[in-house]
Amino acid sequence: SEDTAIAGFMFLRYLCPAIVAPDGYGVIDSAISDKNFRRCLVLVTKVLQNLANRVQFTKEPFMHCMNPFIEENLPVIREMFHIYTKVSEDDPMPPPISFSDEQKAQDIGRIHYYLSTSKEKLAKEWANAQDSPLDRLTSILSQLGPPPELPTTTKTVQVRQAAIGSDKKNLHFEKFMNRMANKNTDEIKSKDIFYQHGKTTKGIPVFYYIARNYTSGNDDLLIYYILQTSRNFLTKKYALVIDLTLFAPQHQMSSGMLPSFSKVIPTVAAANIDAVYFINTNQWFKKYSKNLAKFVPRVSKKFVFCADVSQLYNYIAKDQCKLPADTSSMSNTVQATFSPVTKTTQSNKKEVKLIICTDVVQIVSLKPQPVLGHQAIINDILHVSSIVDIHKENNFNSVTLRYQMGDGQRSVEMASDAKDQIAQQLTSSRDRFKLSQPQAALARSKAFRPSDVPGTLLNMALMNLTVSNHALRAAAYNLLVALCNTFAFKIDSSLLEASEAAVPQNSKRFTVRVSSELAQMEPAMTLEFLQQSLDGMSNADKVSQVLVLDYVKPWLWNFG
Repeated sequence: SEDTAIAGFMFLRYLCPAIVAPDGYGVIDSAISDKNFRRCLVLVTKVLQNLANRVQFTKEPFMHCMNPFIEENLPVIREMFHIYTKVSEDDPMPPPISFSDEQKAQDIGRIHYYLSTSKEKLAKEWANAQDSPLDRLTSILSQLGPPPELPTTTKTVQVRQAAIGSDKKNLHFEKFMNRMANKNTDEIKSKDIFYQHGKTTKGIPVFYYIARNYTSGNDDLLIYYILQTSRNFLTKKYALVIDLTLFAPQHQMSSGMLPSFSKVIPTVAAANIDAVYFINTNQWFKKYSKNLAKFVPRVSKKFVFCADVSQLYNYIAKDQCKLPADTSSMSNTVQATFSPVTKTTQSNKKEVKLIICTDVVQIVSLKPQPVLGHQAIINDILHVSSIVDIHKENNFNSVTLRYQMGDGQRSVEMASDAKDQIAQQLTSSRDRFKLSQPQAALARSKAFRPSDVPGTLLNMALMNLTVSNHALRAAAYNLLVALCNTFAFKIDSSLLEASEAAVPQNSKRFTVRVSSELAQMEPAMTLEFLQQSLDGMSNADKVSQVLVLDYVKPWLWNFG
């Protein structure tokens, strides 16, 4: 009956084990060493279990004295079972139970076996029944053929949640999930820090942790969301991808989060993890990983370090992989590659490969380095928007790149015979990205810097070289001469300053030629010059607009 099922679950599987071994189930902290005390607990559970089963003691004479107690409390236990069978419409639905295809096949085989071996018993049971299903069952079994043999040792199907068990970690998990049960996780979900998608080439479900989307804050809510998202998968094999692209100090888990997470995660989670794939491991994570080592000893052998996305595709097919677009598309946006390049820091020098993409710069180690007991290629990735300054050392074959990192600035020096090409490609990528941003955003973020002066004044000079006012044309020409002399612009044309120079109004060819020479020799001014030129077009007449388009055209090649 339904009462028997409830009694078996509530008392036999839940209440009585906790009463017999309260120290093993986290009810009490200290272990029970007194055998008499333990014996008392066993007797209590005997009484409760017989009461739940609604049977009196017959085989154990010393327990007969408890039969009146059982008889007296039968109405109470029936009412309790009646309450247990009521489910309110407001109660949350339990999470669905999932089975692997292999488990389903095994279960169907068992059903086939038991129906075949029980056919005679079923025939007797249905002998006097109207519309007996026996003929249909016999027909189906004959079509299926002989049933499969049951294995000599069968594994119990894990239909319970990962948290159920006598392990203290599982009890911490259960308490934590109950405490956080009513918390809203929509904000965490919207950040795409952790999610599940697709399967590996082995058919194993994959979870993703995007490290750069994490910032310290409500760590308990993040832990709860991770466990809530993965709890239905933890009783079978699963894989985890950790995307370390653009990982920085602000993306490190807080000092308290790792111990908290380690305390509540179920034991079965570590046992069932098939592999952990790290992608785009960088120096920041290598340094941070020293704090992780003590929390991951059980799964460290399952770590796989992928140098790039193409290596990850060996384990997870491209159509099954769901990395963020800016991670998966980097290999398709490469503008230039330089190798070998000597990367110099305060502590050492290393040979690296420099890959300049549309939006990022990759500094890839040529030799693997130790990370969490494995050898990993280090890929330091910088977004071009973080680049503050690009400086060429004329006396040395090196380029110093200064960039924003968190609340401060850092720099890296890269030595190569191709320093000029490296500097030009870095400048072009940075300027191209800035131009791709909405003009309103540029206006808000723009601050006038000393380095902006040459580009701004150059546009003023070129735009006014063909105006109708002679004095203004002469002033524009002298401004151009002063700019070239003051800032030591390299230019093939000879420009001489004169107080009463006669500048013809039709000097368009001269203007475009000077602009072309400066575009080739001074590419660092490209962004500021183009911004000022395009902004000035809005207030210019049609003739001046055509002139602007002609003299900015040579500068566009600097983005190639």
